[in-house]
Amino acid sequence: MKLAGTADASYRPPTFRRVDPISSGPLVTRTNQSKEHALSDPNNQKARVAILGAGLAGCIAALEFAHTGQRVTLIDRTPRPMMGASRHNEGKLHLGYVYAADTSLETHKILAEGTLRFLDTLERLTGCPRDRFTVSDAFTYVVPDDSARTPDDIWAYFNSVDDTVAELCDQMGLSPYERARVATKEYYRTHYGDCVQTAYHTPEIAVDPGRVSDIVAAAVYAHPLITFLGARTVMDVRRVGASGYRIRLSDQTEITQLDAAAVINALWEDRLRIDEMVGLGSPFVWSQRWKATVTIEVPPESITLPSTTALVGPYGDFVLYGKARVYISWYPACRLSMSTTASPDQVRAIVDAANHDDIRVRSLRNLSRLIPGVSDLLAYKNNTTVGGGFIMAVGESDIDDRKSGLHERHQIGVEHHDTWVSLSTGKFCTAPMFAVRAARGLKGVLT
Repeated sequence: MKLAGTADASYRPPTFRRVDPISSGPLVTRTNQSKEHALSDPNNQKARVAILGAGLAGCIAALEFAHTGQRVTLIDRTPRPMMGASRHNEGKLHLGYVYAADTSLETHKILAEGTLRFLDTLERLTGCPRDRFTVSDAFTYVVPDDSARTPDDIWAYFNSVDDTVAELCDQMGLSPYERARVATKEYYRTHYGDCVQTAYHTPEIAVDPGRVSDIVAAAVYAHPLITFLGARTVMDVRRVGASGYRIRLSDQTEITQLDAAAVINALWEDRLRIDEMVGLGSPFVWSQRWKATVTIEVPPESITLPSTTALVGPYGDFVLYGKARVYISWYPACRLSMSTTASPDQVRAIVDAANHDDIRVRSLRNLSRLIPGVSDLLAYKNNTTVGGGFIMAVGESDIDDRKSGLHERHQIGVEHHDTWVSLSTGKFCTAPMFAVRAARGLKGVLT
């Protein structure tokens, strides 16, 4: 079994030609070194726009700025872009079905719009055709017999989601999506365990987040107007003058500073702390969870199980990307930490002590109660990678509480405060939409 690493970028976007073609080695190191050397000159320690966080939201915001001819500096604590939660998740392009416990009916409206814009935005900004983003088959949602919502409640909610998606498609001039439909008893008895009381076919899919991460990171490195500063932790930020910011960075050997005229705070687990340093607090109580992910490389076409999510409760997911890569999770085994007060470093210490093989085995065995065929994946120990990342959300109690705020995800989006923008991504599928809004809004302030 392997620990999570970062795959080398394997795709060079055709839009940009100023970078040497990617060969068998990584593009990242060569380009990154030249740019970091340039910034070691004290005269270059200034940036018009600094973006904190090089996950999907930060990278897309940087690409959006660069596409308008603006120089931007992108900063992250990891040595390469797209190494955190943006890489280690199921990659689901949510239409909102999984939030069936959201009585406000607001979450799915935001997620569906983000999903409908997702691939168009990535294609436009990376130059990569959408068929290069490896996708799953359409998801089946199953309802275990101890679900927090009844099948009738879930079906009524699914109809609300479908109505919203149809309305959005009409507004955006897109071809209509298929509506969810009830699976036949023969179908779910064939694929699922006896504890599943019903199942629904949906048009929802997932993209392989590893593939997305490689493509987006390659686009960032290839763009001549983006400077990436990796392996830098944002220590603190303070206002300088009427509208500037001084950002202190640590690379574990020295502390440097960068002055910026404007900032997009697209950090994930550290966004709230940095916002507070410039006088911006949140009215909500946020929890940070660490959720492990299990990905397995399998022989092509050896696994034919349907991509599946169970709801509503502390269950899990199975995703098959293409024909040879599998993602699985089981919430009780993969949720390694949850807190409203712990620092990110305290959480990482818990994660570092976790037994990765125990996560793998517990996840597969428990998920196989819902999807019996998953047990066959126990044989692929040496082809398994355990990764993971933070999940930031409003809510104090966990998802086994029916009233938990975690069953909603609509207190997210972009907050503009003159030359400071706080970007609360919310979900993987909404990151590109919010990132474009953040960049365009800030560009309007600067021009």
